[in-house]
Order: sequence, then structure tokens, then C-alpha cells
Amino acid sequence: MFPLHLRCPRLGFLLLLAGWGGSCQTPIPPPAPGPPLVAPDGLVIESRTYAGTILGGLGTAEAESEVALAWDVDVALVERMPLQGTEALAPHWKLIAQPGAAEPVRGISLLATGARFATAEAAGALWDELEQGHQGGFQRLSRSDGTLLAGATSLLRWNAVEVVPDPENFLREVTPRGPVEKSLAVGLQFDGHEVQLGLGLQDLAELPGDEAEAAGGRKVLRLEWALPDVELRLDGGLEVFFLPSPFDGVPAQAVAIRIQLSDQLSAEAIQAARAELEALPKVSAAIESESEIQAKPLRQAVLALQAETATDAAAKRGPLLFLAESGGGPLTRDLVLTAEDDVISAWTALLPVGSETEDAVPEQVHWWIERAAWVCLARLAVKDQLPMALEALLLRHGGEVGRYPSTIEDAALQSADRETMRKRLLLENRLFLEDSSPSARVRAFDWLVRQGEDLGAFDPLASPSARRDALRVLEDALEAAAQGTGPEPKAGAEKGAEKGAER
Repeated sequence: MFPLHLRCPRLGFLLLLAGWGGSCQTPIPPPAPGPPLVAPDGLVIESRTYAGTILGGLGTAEAESEVALAWDVDVALVERMPLQGTEALAPHWKLIAQPGAAEPVRGISLLATGARFATAEAAGALWDELEQGHQGGFQRLSRSDGTLLAGATSLLRWNAVEVVPDPENFLREVTPRGPVEKSLAVGLQFDGHEVQLGLGLQDLAELPGDEAEAAGGRKVLRLEWALPDVELRLDGGLEVFFLPSPFDGVPAQAVAIRIQLSDQLSAEAIQAARAELEALPKVSAAIESESEIQAKPLRQAVLALQAETATDAAAKRGPLLFLAESGGGPLTRDLVLTAEDDVISAWTALLPVGSETEDAVPEQVHWWIERAAWVCLARLAVKDQLPMALEALLLRHGGEVGRYPSTIEDAALQSADRETMRKRLLLENRLFLEDSSPSARVRAFDWLVRQGEDLGAFDPLASPSARRDALRVLEDALEAAAQGTGPEPKAGAEKGAEKGAER
């Protein structure tokens, strides 16, 4: 048989042509470099450190620890968003907050869509490539460093005022939009063990749903804080984050943020940082906004909940979010994210008012909010008005006792603080280990295990005699520990989890 190209001369010619073209193909030239990047006109850079949190602002924490770390933040404009060697940041958001909006907590980030990051060795190599122009133009905006005590936050902010075209208003149907202030912010919040990173963006954005309709389809200026669930290294390693650039006046797709932290500090450096912090004027250090969540301390948030002008739930959800983020109880943190407006109103109506709140310390305020949440859910349950999602919260945080709203309300009203309430729930759930219902025993058992309780050999699905024997041993151990004549019960979360897996 003849080869195929000899039997089909036309095919042979095409193959020859293709081979000749491939051997003489001219390499594709790299894209032509764009215009040099420059910093936005009138860029203003702010840097401040204060005792408090990223969202809470000044006064929401105490910086008195001997623990501190050194930080170094380098920020630059990059012509093209790097994809190779980076990972999408979208699956790693812990909290997306929009201070001042009707819905202060978002499920997704509208401004930071497309953000990426790199860590460890890849971060250092990537930053070197950026400086060498591998992603096009590179323009450093600033490089800052400092010392951060436990309980404090360092905030960096870059502001630029821009006049942005408004194509949606070409018929002049609404008042023309004036200059807008774009900003990028980086927050580092240190609790003595780990650092929480906060990324703030203020930019024009399209709003979803009813908000977009109310705005006439126009983009509006929006401030958003995004807290990534990414653990920052404290050993001098690098992390690099990339956000879409809010600055339209320069041809840059991304803002690159290089972060380096180190916990190797001398006692002299820590003392100097404390002296510098104490010398700062006592003013709010959070980024300015109209929201109670970000601009005012804890007491102002409580007053905002009590104000007669705050008649709608939207005006109260922001302060509640601040209280939850600044040390609120576990039920508070879940309820503020899931409750409908009518539940928010009923919840805040149970808070104390007047002179009782004037000299309250943060622990008291946080307990008032948590206690009101328990009482609110319990009373709605008694009236059979509690949505199924909130019934789940009672079971999640109350165990089997959550199925008995009258007991929950009584426990909350009689408890002086969060720890007292927790002990009452532990006691009540232990009693349910003797219940005749297997499902009640299992729910109580699983909840106690999640609280770290050591339940010994108790199995909620064992025979009655085996359960009684295990409970008798457990009671003897608890009594001996209370009298100081026996060892403390060990945390039994792992043991209970193994039992649950066996079941």
C-alpha cells in the first residue's frame, strides 16, 4: 500500500504546507507595554494605630499585653491581575460587612470579586516578578511599617478623589454625580495569638435587588470591609493579596498588597510601642462612615439601639453587628445574621434603657444583648411564632433544653452573666441524659460533648442499667472534683466524638 499522502496528492500538499508554516512560524511578540503607571492625582495616605478592632474602632479592646509584633506593608498598583501562582480569595471570606447599609452583612463581596492571593515562598517570588514588570506596569503607592501590641489594630488608608463619568444619567434625569472619594484600606488586628486581616474598599458599585431599583440603576458609592479567613504568618514570611483597583484614573487592574509580620521584638521596642499608643489622642480611629458599627464605641451602639429614631430593624442591625463582632455571645453572633426584621425589633425591645446602661462595662452590655436574644426566641417559641431556622439556633446553643422555651427564658432571666447561663444549660442537659426518650438523650449528649464535657463511658443508646451505672460513675467523679478529693474531669470532646462516630 502506498502512503496516504501519495494516494491523495492534495492532502500531501496540505501536509507539506502545514509543516513548512510550522517550521518558519514567527514567535508571537509580547504585548506592547502600556503607559507608565503613576499614583492617582491627589492621593492621600493615612496610617494610624489604636486600641480596638477593625470594625469596632477605638475602645473595643485593651492593648496592655507584653505581646507584640512588627508589621511591614508594601502596596503598589499593578497593570494586570496575576493569575498564575495565585489563588482566588472568594472561598476564603470570613465576613463581608457594608457599614451604613440596610443590610450590613453580605453573603458575597461585590467589590472584591476577582481578588486573589499567594502565600509562603510563592508570595516572595511573585512580588519580585511584579517589581520586574512581569505583569506590566508597577507603581508603588507606599511602604509602611510599625509595631502592633496585642489588643490593637493598625489601619492604612489610601484616598483619591475622582470625577467619574455617569453614562446612566446621559439624559440628566437625576442630579449629576459630583466628585467621589475612592479609597483602599488595610487593617491588621492582633489579639495576641493571631492577626485578622481586613481589606476595605470604597468605590462605585451596582447594588442588588431592591436597592438597585431605588438607586435608578446607577452605581453608588459604597464602603465595604472584607475579613479574609486566611491565617497570616508571624515568622517573617510573606503574603501577597490582589484587589481590583478602585482608582479609575490610572490604567491598573489590581492593587497588590504585600504583608510581612514578625513576632521577634525586643522588650524596648514593645515598651516604645506602648508609650506611643498611650500618647495618641483619644479619637475614633476607624475609617469614617455614617454607621454606628464603625465610627462609635460600644456605648454609642447601645444608645443607637435605644434611640426612638431607630424604629426600623435596618437601623438596629448595624449596631448589633458591631456588638456581636466586638465580643458578643455565640447566640448573638448567629441571630444577628439570620433574624428577620420583626425578630430584630422584638429582640432590641428587651434591652435595658435609661440610667442602668450609663456606667455599664462591655461584659455587662454583651450579656444584656445575649440574654435578650435567649428571652426573645423563647417567647416567640411559646407563641408558636418562631421560624424553623431560629428553632435550630435554640437547639444549637441550648441543646435539648432548647426544646423547652419556658426553661430557657427562666434560665436567662435568673443568670447574672454568660458563664452562669452556660452552667445552667450544662446542668439542665445533664438531667436529660436520664430521659426516657432516646432522641432527647442523644441531643443532650451531643450538645454536652460539643461543650467539651467528659461523659465517661456513658452511651445514650445503651441499656437502662448500663446508662445508670455510667451516670453513677460520672456523678461520683463530679462530686469528688467539687470537693477537691478527686481529679478534675478531663475534657471529653474527642472521646464523645468517637462514640458519636461509632453510633
